Amino acid sequence: MLTRGWTQARIDIKKNTDSGLRYGRHPKGSGGAVNPEIAKMYNKKLVGVKAICSIEIKGISSHALSRLEQRGISPDVAYDLLVNAAIVYPGNTAGTICQQKDNLRVVINENTGNIVTFIDLYEED
Repeated sequence: MLTRGWTQARIDIKKNTDSGLRYGRHPKGSGGAVNPEIAKMYNKKLVGVKAICSIEIKGISSHALSRLEQRGISPDVAYDLLVNAAIVYPGNTAGTICQQKDNLRVVINENTGNIVTFIDLYEED
């Protein structure tokens, strides 16, 4: 769950810094540095893609990048989820939309086009 004061953090690939602010409570394991080469790989594959919900992906939050890496979701699998999702529905937070395929869900900010997170529905916490 995201709190009202939360803002998305984005990785600035050129400067290799986390340029966003973080407020509120985040799930266990949601922080940490993202390898710039991995971030670059996902950005190259996903930014500019038009998701099945008709939103063009403009960026990927550092939280989403961390989750992709932690969960071993490849750029190709993430791309497939964006363009071939079986289910599209509103997110739990206003201004977000979810897409789901098999055991994976992506949450997208409708206003910014940024990917908020990736969720593995079968993963145990």
